[in-house]
Amino acid sequence: MLKLKYAVLALVLSGCATTQVLSAGERTVVIKAPSNDEASATKLAETECNKRGLHAQLSIKASPVKYVFDCIE
Repeated sequence: MLKLKYAVLALVLSGCATTQVLSAGERTVVIKAPSNDEASATKLAETECNKRGLHAQLSIKASPVKYVFDCIE
């Protein structure tokens, strides 16, 4: 039972440390990344913007973990 609790805790904590898209519109992408990991945020934003034939440009670093990108031509 104790091993199960540790496994669940590890799974929950690993989910907190991943880079993820919080929202994606036509021209704006909001990314959540591990603390001060702008490189992984930029990479994911670039992937999202590329879906529209655009490129990502950092617009606002809203917090140490939240980045807002503009999708530009």
